[in-house]
Amino acid sequence: WFEAAQRLLPIGLGHVFFKDVTDLDKLKLIWKYRIRPTAMAILELNPDRTDDFLRSYDALILRLEGVETSE
Repeated sequence: WFEAAQRLLPIGLGHVFFKDVTDLDKLKLIWKYRIRPTAMAILELNPDRTDDFLRSYDALILRLEGVETSE
């Protein structure tokens, strides 16, 4: 997912966003308060990439939670 995020965001995400991630709950908090707001500001004028970015995160969480998807 990290590599996909780099392609979707013009300036990418640094590894520092993930330094405190120790479990899925922590990832969700960091997403909510750090990653998502930053990405939304970066992608403000590019709604197509915004949707792709949000969907990619949702798919990541489903995989980490062990939910099978048809994609």
